[in-house]
Amino acid sequence: MTPATRKEYAAVERVSNARESAWICRLGRKAVDGPFERFVDRIAKATLEYSQNRVSYREPAGIKASFGWDEDLVVDGRKIPLSGYPRYDTPFVRVARGEQVYRVRCGGLTHVIDLAGLKVGPFRDMT
Repeated sequence: MTPATRKEYAAVERVSNARESAWICRLGRKAVDGPFERFVDRIAKATLEYSQNRVSYREPAGIKASFGWDEDLVVDGRKIPLSGYPRYDTPFVRVARGEQVYRVRCGGLTHVIDLAGLKVGPFRDMT
């Protein structure tokens, strides 16, 4: 792992130089997972296996997940769809994948974000 090449990300982002790699992001919340220390302990005790473009993750007495290049994402025995749903689907905004205009609504107000023609960069340090 090496730091990101762009200075604004170098302190917080790492780049994998491996020919093959997999990333797992495990999220939790106190109401479901209990105190943070218990959540961290469960993550630390989890097992991870990787072979032939397939990764599996298992927590002791917790979540079981697997995914592969040519396999479905399966979490606790349930197939998780990777397509066929909106890019954003919240009480405030619902946007299909590929759309460039987002209408965010809350409390009778609407904010429009129009990404058509948006040019990104160069980035600059905003501190």
